[in-house]
Formats: sequence, structure tokens, C-alpha cells
Amino acid sequence: MDCEQPEVMNLVIIHYHLKRGGVTSVIANQLKSLDFEETPVSKILVLHGPDDTGWDLSLDSGMVNFQFERKMCSEFGYEQSDAEFNPDLAKTIVEGLDERGFERDQTVIQIHNHGLGKNNSITAAVSGLADAGFGLLLQIHDFAEDFRPRNFEFLNRAAKTLSKTYQQLVYPKNSRIHYGCLNRRDFDALLESGVDESHLHFLPNPIAVGDSVKTFDSNSTAVGTVTNHDSSEKVSRIGDAIGVEGSKQLVLFPVRAIRRKNIGEAILFAAVHEQVHVAITLPAVSPVEKESYDPFVRFSREHSVPVSFECGTKGIEYRDLVDAADCIFTSSVTEGFGMAFLESWLSGKMMVGRNLPEITADFVDAGLDLSLMYEHVWIPTKWFDVEKEIVSFANAFENVCHAYARPNVGRPQIETIFAPPHIDFAILSTQTQRAIIRLILNEAERKQEFMALNPSFTVPGVNDVLISSNAQVVKENFSIEQFGKVFVKVLMSTITQSRSESGLLENTLAPGRSESSLDVLTTYLDVGRFYPLRVESTDGAN
Repeated sequence: MDCEQPEVMNLVIIHYHLKRGGVTSVIANQLKSLDFEETPVSKILVLHGPDDTGWDLSLDSGMVNFQFERKMCSEFGYEQSDAEFNPDLAKTIVEGLDERGFERDQTVIQIHNHGLGKNNSITAAVSGLADAGFGLLLQIHDFAEDFRPRNFEFLNRAAKTLSKTYQQLVYPKNSRIHYGCLNRRDFDALLESGVDESHLHFLPNPIAVGDSVKTFDSNSTAVGTVTNHDSSEKVSRIGDAIGVEGSKQLVLFPVRAIRRKNIGEAILFAAVHEQVHVAITLPAVSPVEKESYDPFVRFSREHSVPVSFECGTKGIEYRDLVDAADCIFTSSVTEGFGMAFLESWLSGKMMVGRNLPEITADFVDAGLDLSLMYEHVWIPTKWFDVEKEIVSFANAFENVCHAYARPNVGRPQIETIFAPPHIDFAILSTQTQRAIIRLILNEAERKQEFMALNPSFTVPGVNDVLISSNAQVVKENFSIEQFGKVFVKVLMSTITQSRSESGLLENTLAPGRSESSLDVLTTYLDVGRFYPLRVESTDGAN
């Protein structure tokens, strides 16, 4: 497309909050990426909901290459009920941006997770903002279609209020609307659903290369050794604070313990390795997440499993926890981006645990070596009541399909998943997960059989060459500096295409596709991707 590049452009970033966590870190790193070198960006405004407790206040006055402002907006927080839905929010936003001098044909509005079902007013505002003349970059971290049926239903009710289809609300057709995808899976899902490829952009999250890794020598192909900021006395003090016994290896699981993080597997890891102590950083908070989390905490204490919970709430800096750890662990069954797979190497730590190929394929293609991680944790089917698990799984998936108004799969397909002799631990109900851990704790022969089936379910020795090589891959492909170059191009593309295609309101649909084909459920609602623990409810029942 032949279109003049803008000499100046402005950026407005919208998110529901700035709480401690992934999206807040991404926004901060995106700002840093644009401040790293001179860009056409003139002004940036961050609009966010009421909670900004995770925001680094030094950023408010620390930007050099552009004017920066941050504003808290009460209407941008999570909506708790349909009654909070405001279909006129776009008008309010437009008026505010006009007052601040954000010219419509020079401004991109980037909304993070616009269609997750957390604030339907923001979702509905997308079309209005595009119609008003602003370019829109919808940065998708998570999908309501990805086994979040409550979010999906919430969005559907808003669509009906507006007399729109779900697709019209969440994936509106407009030449000014572009999408940013974190990984190949999400990019392909939107492409297959009919979004034109010229309006899709691959935007993996930028990673901050901190001072835990020495500065790269421009003539070197490897990363220097990790700088050790902590004395053995300090490491010992941290171990005492979180209850690490003796000389056990500290395995850090830096996560909020929500259902999809599969913390039962982390507890299993501690149960089978006498030399290991697992530390989980943050607790589940919402009632539905605590229903799954609390039984695991009680179980670990009752059976003296060496696991410490909520270590990030004990007055210890996160950086100190990482430095004290022997390795970083993950057992999550799904991720939006998978930041942990990249950050551990920059901290000079081995990454152990569950690999997620649909997420990490992009990392591996870039050169990251995750070969020491596992993709399944095999449990003999003779160890549990298979019929009970099939029924539990089938009921959970049926409920999900009902919520998404899609037909269920037949029992034979589910029986195939549970066919002997082995099944993945993560597919089991959390109640059965605890029963499996109890067996391994009480019967030595069970533990021996388990370890024979799962030789990768262990802590590998420190491999400095692997750490150095993987850290180099992360810096070269996913650093803030590299991201900034790509980000500017995407912002420019959003503006230039918005100008040149302003009359082609259906151009975001690929040729030959209809609006009804905009259905990413085809990718995500797959029984082969289903883990019942993701939708688990009270007392381990689904």
C-alpha cells in the first residue's frame, strides 16, 4: 500500500487497571520501548481503571522522547453486573481526547484485552471510536472464547442489549481497526476466522532485560554470567522467611495461584522430590479461584508437603526471591503469552516444568531451547476411578459447550482421552489430583513407578551454557529495544491504513468471508485443549 507515513502521531493506551501483573508490565515496557529512541510518537496518554497499585510511579515523569500523561477513570474498571453497562462510553472518551488535543487522524487508541468480558462498555466503545476517526489497535492477551464461558455470556448479554451479534460487538468490521496478537496461535485463529491479514500484527510482549544479566558485549555471542547481588546469609534469611528446610533446593513458582496455573502439579513436584521446596508467590483472590486454591493449601499442610504459599506477600522483594531460587517452575496449562518461559533465563535461572508448545512454538523458532521441560505428566489409569473421571470431564465440557451455545462431543471421543494405560495429571479433577499425590506420599512403589514414567519431571543440573544461550535469544528477539522497532511500524500502519481505507468499512474481512465466519471459537473450543480444572467450582466439583 502506497501511503505517506505520518510525521507525528499520538498514542492512547486503555486498560481496566494497573494492578501488579502481566498486562501492567507490558504497558510499562511498551512505553519504555517507545522512549528508547526517537520515534514519531509525540504524546501518549494512559487511561485506566481505579486500581493502579502495580504501577511504577517513576514512569509518570520519566519519559523523555514524548509528552506523557496518565489518568484514572472510574468507568474503566471491571464491571460486576449488566447494570453497569454504558453504551455511550465512546462519546465520553472522544470528548476527553478532543479536549486534550489528540487529533483523530494522528492518534492510535490501543486497548488491551478489549473483548475479554471484563468491561463491556469498553468493548462496545471500539466501534464508536473507530467511527469517530481514531485508529484502533486491539491488543489481545486473552480470549473470552478460550474456556472463559462466564466472560463469553457476559459479552453476549451486552451484544443483545445493543441488538448486535457477538461478532459485531467483539470483532467489529471497520477499516480503522487493527489487531495485535501475542503468538502464532492467536494470529492464526483471527486469520482463519476471516480477519484480513493486513489488519493483523504479531506483537509479542516485550521483555525488560534487567541488571540481573550483565550487559552484552557487542563482540560476544553469549551472555555474561549472572551478577550475584545476594550473600549466602541473605539467601538463608529468605529461606527461613518462607520455611525452606535445611539445604533443600528452592523451586520458585512465580504466579498468582489461579485455576489455570494447575498448582496441584507444583505440589506433586514437591511431593516426589525430597531435596526440593516449592515456593508459590501469590494467592488466589476471587471467590471462584479460592474455591480451588484453598483445598490445595489445606492438603499441603495436612500432609506436610514442602510447599510455601503466598511468598510474595511476606515482605520479600520479588527480585530477592528470584535470586534465592535454584530454578523457576511452571505447571500452567495455558498462557496468553508465556512471559515466564523467557524471563527466567535473563535471571540466570534454569526453567523447569510444563512446556506449552502452542505458546512456546514462537520462542523455539527464535532459538530458545526448552528441551529439558516436559509436555505431560503421566499417571497410570489403574490408580484412579476412570469412569468417575470420564463423567466429571464430560459434565464439565457439556456445561462449557452449553455456555457457548455449541454442540457437545460424544462420549467415545472423551473415552479416547482416558484410554489406558496413562493420562496426563493436569486433565484430572483437582480432587483426584490430591488423591494421586496422597498415594505417592504413602506408597514408595507408587513413587518409583511414577518417576519411571516421568523422567523429565525433575530439577536438572544448572547448565550455564544453556542459560547463557537462551538469555541471548531472549535479548535478541524479545527485548524492549527490539519490540520498539516493531511497535512503531504497527502504529504507523494503523494510522496510514486508516487514512487510505477510511471508506472501506468491510475491509477487515478477508475476501470471500462473511461476518458470520468471524468465530474464533473454532480454534479454542476444542475438547483436546480442555482441562476441567480451568472451570472447576466448589469443592472440586465441576
